[in-house]
Amino acid sequence: MLKATKPVRVAIYTRKSVEDTEDKQFNSIDAQRQMCESFVAAKAAEGWVALPDRFDDYGYSGGDLDRPAYQRLIAECEQGKIDKIIVFRIDRMTRSTKDFCEFDEKMKKLGVGFTSVSEPFVDTSSPMGELVVNLIVSFGQWERKTIQERIKRHFQTALEQGYFVGGVPPFGYKVDDHTLVPDPETAHLVPHIFRLFVELGSAKKVAKKLHDEGIERFPGRPWTVQSVYNCINNVRYVGNASCHGKIVKGKQVALVTRDLWDKAHTKVKEVEVKSVERVISPETELFRGLITCGHCNHAMVYRW
Repeated sequence: MLKATKPVRVAIYTRKSVEDTEDKQFNSIDAQRQMCESFVAAKAAEGWVALPDRFDDYGYSGGDLDRPAYQRLIAECEQGKIDKIIVFRIDRMTRSTKDFCEFDEKMKKLGVGFTSVSEPFVDTSSPMGELVVNLIVSFGQWERKTIQERIKRHFQTALEQGYFVGGVPPFGYKVDDHTLVPDPETAHLVPHIFRLFVELGSAKKVAKKLHDEGIERFPGRPWTVQSVYNCINNVRYVGNASCHGKIVKGKQVALVTRDLWDKAHTKVKEVEVKSVERVISPETELFRGLITCGHCNHAMVYRW
């Protein structure tokens, strides 16, 4: 009588990051799992059984192990619930040579096997197989860093050209096809805020006035002294953009005129002078005019 083959519990791990440039349908989570399930089914004679639990990480980079499904997979391996891990391709597990070596060493200690569907020749139990795996992972790491550099250059170029590259759009604007366009509901309020600051000469008074008028920065978020100053100092409103401390021409439509901008910033300087005068005392004037900023050469002032 033939002895029954002990079931090999196989966990299928899949990953899809937002930076993957391959065909989305071919490289999707479901496509990866389907190919892995077919591979496991072909090994049914050897006792392979695909576990029903899904270990899917969507939107996570292969250069980082801080992924929920990956961490859950490792935890279940440590609990002895998994005999083998299968992936569609090695770089789905990680794109870091260091991380893969640590993962492989850990799996060897736990007695958990590792298989790649598209790279069936991989066998980390032999020196040649280990070399091949390290080469594959190294190429994956190189590809990830190349993509990161390309994205970084793209964002840098976009910044230098005055485009809005992400984040929360300034009050009065909305994003349309990666470009800032006036928000019809709030754009007209931006010149109003500038005129209030010129008239009142106080960010605190402007914030209170906006609160009394029922104008909120965001739904449920009232204006504050800092948010008023952020608005007044945002070069986007005068048609420019800031790129690493350098002012460039922005791609968006200006919401305030240059004349109104200059008036508001003249008032800002007046407020700053009065603020410094209020905190000056004989005790704090000891080094007045003697200490300057090493970057902009302006006089350092005492604040508390």
